[in-house]
Amino acid sequence: MLAVEVALTGCGTRPPAWISPVFEEPPARTSDAGNKRPRRPPYRPPAPPSEVVSEVVALPDWSGIYRTLPRNEDGQVQWVKAVADKLIEPKAGIEADAKGDEPTDLDVELVPKGQPEFKVVFSHKVHTTWMACDSCHTGLFEMEHGKTVITMDKINAGASCGVCHGKVAAPEPAACPACHKEMGK
Repeated sequence: MLAVEVALTGCGTRPPAWISPVFEEPPARTSDAGNKRPRRPPYRPPAPPSEVVSEVVALPDWSGIYRTLPRNEDGQVQWVKAVADKLIEPKAGIEADAKGDEPTDLDVELVPKGQPEFKVVFSHKVHTTWMACDSCHTGLFEMEHGKTVITMDKINAGASCGVCHGKVAAPEPAACPACHKEMGK
């Protein structure tokens, strides 16, 4: 009889009442069209790129500029003259917004005891054109005149003036008349 019922009703229709004690009633189907979510959001094309105008800035020819800088008789660049002639203009610092101070116009005579021919006139203006006061006056040199002992041995060993001169600054420590003006006469 069951075979006849299945054959008559087919799959997917409601079973006859006499079969319900044998099988549970399937839950009623509801429309779930509103509950379906896509696995991922629908494709949306990217926004068109905003108009970016970038200006290409030509870099200076540093080698060419360097070749045109004034030189002394030994062929060394005269940096102070290059600044004075406005051929170069030192920046206040590596940050774009670094603020520079006006150079300090102060000359200090440094005379070794008993050796006036080795006198050096230290120009703060020359040095503070390139860097701030605290570059040197934070442990390298005392502020009080004569308190820091400067010798050629220290300079040649890379201390005192030799921290910069002979490395990143001209003149070289071996260019004696550049600092000891009396020797060049």
